[in-house]
Amino acid sequence: MPNLKIKGRVFFPNVFKAVDYQGDGNYKFKMSLGIRKDDTEQIEKIKKAFAEAQQLGFEKTKKKFGKLSDVLRDGDEGANSERPEFNGMYYLSLANTDKVPVVKRIKGTKDTEPITAESGEFYAGCMAWVDLDIYPSKFGNIAVSLGPIMKAGEGTRLSGGNKSASAAFADDSFFTEDEDDAEFS
Repeated sequence: MPNLKIKGRVFFPNVFKAVDYQGDGNYKFKMSLGIRKDDTEQIEKIKKAFAEAQQLGFEKTKKKFGKLSDVLRDGDEGANSERPEFNGMYYLSLANTDKVPVVKRIKGTKDTEPITAESGEFYAGCMAWVDLDIYPSKFGNIAVSLGPIMKAGEGTRLSGGNKSASAAFADDSFFTEDEDDAEFS
């Protein structure tokens, strides 16, 4: 099973708490990783690993396993094409039923320390290295498993951020005095 370390931009990170995306009780830790289309070195590594996984699947079952576009999706086409942050990128959808470590490098060393959800340091838009496995799944497709994550740098935050309620409602021009004690009927 091919193993890679890939660097990219983090999208939709749900890596601290598993989510039941399908409503079927199958909780997963997930995120997407965007890779610039001009990063040909990493794209070629992914293509090569995909071909190896396809071959492993074929050797095991004598059936063809999946298409590259099912694993390495084009951000300029399909579901995310209207999101400007996906323009000029390919992306991988990564998942694991087990929680994976999320760390950052301790400045000036090769050591790492954990990042917690509460710190807010790992967010949609930051850069990260992800350890991932590409393999033929039991469902006849090629899957990409989310492994340990190391934050690689800052980026433009793609979520609503950590705005406080007092900051959000500081400008109360939308509010009228009649609403102060109004009840819903």
